[in-house]
Amino acid sequence: KLLLTTGCVACHRLSQFNREAAESESESSEALPDASPYHGPELVGIEKRRTAKWLSKWLQAPGELNPDHRMPVFSLSDDERRQIVAALVLSTSEEKADPRAGVSKEKSSPPSLEASIANGRRIATAANCAGCHSIKGLEPSAIKIARPTKIQSADSTHNCLAVKKPQSNTGDNSEPNHRPWFQTTDVERQQLNAWLTSIRTDIQHVTGAALGSLLIHRNGCLACHDRDLKKGLSTHAGVISSLRSDLNGQSQALIPPALTAAGDKLKDEYLMSAVSGEQASRRLPWLLVRMPKFGFSADEKTAVTRYFVGADRIPDAADVAREELFRHLNPHHPTMATPADLLTGNHLIGAGGFNCIACHKAGPYEPRNVAMGTRGSDIMSMGQRIRPRYFMRWMENPIRVVPGIEMPAIRKPIPGVLEDSLPQQIALMWTALADPKFSPPTVVSRYEQFVTVAPGQPPRVLRDVFTVGDPRDRNSVARAMAVGFNNGHNILIDLDTMRLRQWTIGEFARQRTEGKSWFWDMAGVTVSSDPEITFLSQLVSKTATDKEPLSPVTDQRRQAELISSKVTDQSVILRVRYYFDPSSQASAQAGKDTKNSAAISRHTAVTAWNDPARSLLTSVVNFTIQPFEQSGDQTGWVVKADVEESPNGYLVELEGWSDAESSAGIPWSVKAGSENKANTAVRLQNGEMATLQFLTSVKPPVIVPPGIPRAMSSPDQVTALPGFEGRRLPIDTAIMPTAMTWLADGRLAFTSLRGQVWIADDQDKDGSPDALTLFAEGLAAPYGIQADGSSILVSHKPEILRLRDTDQDGRADEFDVFASGWGFSDDYHDWTTALARDQNGDYFVGLGSDYSQNNRPADNDRWRGTVLKVNSAGTITPIAFSMRFPMGLAFDSQNRLFATDNQGVQNTFNEINHIIEGKHYGVPSRHETAKDVTVETPALMIPHPWTRSVNSITFFPKDYAISELAGHGVGCEYDTRCLIRFTVQDVNGTMQGASYRFSLPDQPSGGGNFVGPVASAIGPDGGLYIGSIWDSGWQGGTNTGTIERMVPAKKMPNGIREILATAQGFEVSFFHPVTASKATDVNNWSLQGYTRSWGGSYATPDSDRHPVVPSALTVSDDLKTVSIQTAALKAGYVYEISVRKPLDESAAADFWPTEGHYSMKVVPK
Repeated sequence: KLLLTTGCVACHRLSQFNREAAESESESSEALPDASPYHGPELVGIEKRRTAKWLSKWLQAPGELNPDHRMPVFSLSDDERRQIVAALVLSTSEEKADPRAGVSKEKSSPPSLEASIANGRRIATAANCAGCHSIKGLEPSAIKIARPTKIQSADSTHNCLAVKKPQSNTGDNSEPNHRPWFQTTDVERQQLNAWLTSIRTDIQHVTGAALGSLLIHRNGCLACHDRDLKKGLSTHAGVISSLRSDLNGQSQALIPPALTAAGDKLKDEYLMSAVSGEQASRRLPWLLVRMPKFGFSADEKTAVTRYFVGADRIPDAADVAREELFRHLNPHHPTMATPADLLTGNHLIGAGGFNCIACHKAGPYEPRNVAMGTRGSDIMSMGQRIRPRYFMRWMENPIRVVPGIEMPAIRKPIPGVLEDSLPQQIALMWTALADPKFSPPTVVSRYEQFVTVAPGQPPRVLRDVFTVGDPRDRNSVARAMAVGFNNGHNILIDLDTMRLRQWTIGEFARQRTEGKSWFWDMAGVTVSSDPEITFLSQLVSKTATDKEPLSPVTDQRRQAELISSKVTDQSVILRVRYYFDPSSQASAQAGKDTKNSAAISRHTAVTAWNDPARSLLTSVVNFTIQPFEQSGDQTGWVVKADVEESPNGYLVELEGWSDAESSAGIPWSVKAGSENKANTAVRLQNGEMATLQFLTSVKPPVIVPPGIPRAMSSPDQVTALPGFEGRRLPIDTAIMPTAMTWLADGRLAFTSLRGQVWIADDQDKDGSPDALTLFAEGLAAPYGIQADGSSILVSHKPEILRLRDTDQDGRADEFDVFASGWGFSDDYHDWTTALARDQNGDYFVGLGSDYSQNNRPADNDRWRGTVLKVNSAGTITPIAFSMRFPMGLAFDSQNRLFATDNQGVQNTFNEINHIIEGKHYGVPSRHETAKDVTVETPALMIPHPWTRSVNSITFFPKDYAISELAGHGVGCEYDTRCLIRFTVQDVNGTMQGASYRFSLPDQPSGGGNFVGPVASAIGPDGGLYIGSIWDSGWQGGTNTGTIERMVPAKKMPNGIREILATAQGFEVSFFHPVTASKATDVNNWSLQGYTRSWGGSYATPDSDRHPVVPSALTVSDDLKTVSIQTAALKAGYVYEISVRKPLDESAAADFWPTEGHYSMKVVPK
């Protein structure tokens, strides 16, 4: 593993890494390392040349073995050195066959040691080895060889650069036989020849920046690091990560930071130490690849630094053209931060400001659950490393400096700070960061909701991820249920294990954001943490009560299945099902689920609980939990267990239901009661009931916090979508819409990222809601909603729920689990996304992948990264696999399912995929075991970073008011705050098509533009509804949201309507007629093709970008379609087609859109 990950493959050939297989396009059958021609010797078979002792010393101190070495020194522990040496000398690579094997030889006695040494010295002298190498006791030959003026011809006596190794007819030890032969490619020979023929004077020793350039090539810097368009280990990281199971999904950890703009970015003194690997500590310690130390002299360090500065640094004078960058910061004379500056900077960088610590380490604080490709370096070191001019330019738009970087541009100021001026805030951030007195942000999480239960209120239930334990080392409860009662008692149950995790008194719960993650905490004072009390049941045979009880069968990590929950005025009722295997083997294993492990790894529909090969027994127990008041001074809560169903011949035993008490901290006691008094353990038959009372003498105060006034969205006009008129709906800005649907009575129902379901009622039918009702709360990041008769289906992280309002009070009180069973953890990527319904009434959801979660257990991985089909009975079938984050699912008018997927790692574009049952889509989940599958490529490859995060999609209906848009799709692009449009073409059964800009780009958030589109739907009024959010984890600031309603204007502007591929090229149609003379002028068109090939990095650049010149342009009779004839097109390429100027009499600003991007999955015949 160390050989593969440390960086050895950049300079050496390894038996562990087959470069030839990784580089099918390689010219040579024996591909050289990327550091060629300055690569090191191959390490295949090194055990034949070097001893383990020598290798260990070489890794630790190569200078002691060769003073003129180029081998850098890696910081390795003794164990790591031993492991590398063992991997080298115990290599299992096949030995190359000896061509002389089997040939009989005359036996002769071996020469003496002295004779061998003498013979070796003679050969080395004859070959003039000392001319290039430092060899003790040998001097280079005094014979001067004339410098060649060109490469010798092939028939020369000896050509050291010949295509094939020259053959010699002389004896083995003759001088010609010792002349070198260098293995070179045709390109290298052409380059050498061009160089030799250009030399007119004696060659001088290289100095200055030229020496620096030579050194970074000679030392393999660009074989490891990406720099501008030159790629290093990012080319191979994907292949390397596939060679070991413990590297799956870790390709980004194998890629060192890019050197693009390094000379502009870093201060001279830091750059000088960085280029030689002399930093005091590792800047990115989570990377597996490591920066070694190079033995540069002071002059060499200076030369490398000068090279980077000379190549990269933007002259100070150039910043005069961007005066606004430095209006609030003088980079020549930075002022020391005042105490007020340090305090404000601390606030801006922390969770209450731009939330930089969502991705960046800050001293001792490290963000949780951050994907490898988005982790940032320690902000505490930035002021010492980075130049202020670079910082200010970088903050304007990071992706403009380093293509593909995932850091977003900050577009919105923090309200109430420095006159709400974003330039001032960014300048002050730098002032604070650059000051040695700056301390890490103290606010690392931000409270979003605070929940209490007032006297007389019904219980409140929360189902999102909770954290428990010491704040410095929290544990999480992912599949949680927290219940707060109106007497000040609150409980937290782990639904996977049915354990009581926490009992508190006082305030109920509070929700906070920490980095990109959202968590809940129990807010009150803890009475008991992790008491030995569960809600698990066991089965005991009625005829053999002394026999070991049957324990529940575990499915992944679930020991029980929540069927439903119900909230009444005073109680919460849970229906829970348990599964048991009566076989002797299962009983002996006490519920361990080993049989199901293979099915889990294959991501099939088979689970431990529905496996047809297992005859399982089931029991159902109803738990009624409610507050408890006693006449004395004790208060608490009580749970009543009622056996609804148990198998014949068995009793249900409630595990751990017995009296208990504690005097530590707040005294408490537990009293068990049962209808069956014959047993010490609580054992029940069908219809019998038991109780468990939780009591304490401490009576908690019930404090009702003051109400928080709502901040409503102002009904601004939205003007960023040409051809549409829009307005922002007046809803509470704290609501973050994630999905929308309409009820049978015409009311809008929608989910919020904060876990709520809202219903908006437009009573006066003016398109703007008059009343907003909270229908449900406490869900885990719901991202899908569908109305289904009198109920509402909602997909949230752990399951799909059916919500009902049975008492008609406007609030959901019954929550039936419609579908569940997938792996679920506290990682924020564990989304359950969308909720699409097909024409047959089946539902479809997507599950976020765990591909990057290296420590994800295999027993908590089921179906991650898949699209699931759920029929009307709740039966789950996984239909599509290896997706990254399928945030949007939608059916078109022909009942074809499409799903978005976000750019990153193997997804080199943002994607819209045509979902075909059984297909794999390119990003295997952490424990996916399917090998050698054919990857289904996207129907549409949407350019990145033109888009960065396409979420929800929807389709205009066939009868849409704007007929030209009927059947077209709309996508919500979150990061750049815009909408895209796309069309799909069926080419002999293959779905492919084109994407176009729909709304105007580069608009500020809010005002006349969208805030951050993530949800979309077509309303019954024909309006296009867009749910927008501002998420602090991605963009800093306050978590807010809104809904924008767009309706067609009187006329669509003219522009590109649709692009279709043809056997001859393309057909481009427009919304309105074009001018023939303009449309047939080739100078008015621009066509380019390109593709992307993933090597292992998070973002992938374009490759083989080339112009496509139309050979003919013709216009249809109605002047709405232009046929473009081109040379042969390539499958797997994106074709960027744009018009350089309006093709009618429109002004340039009124012709929209002007470009489209066609994904050529197959070329039409």
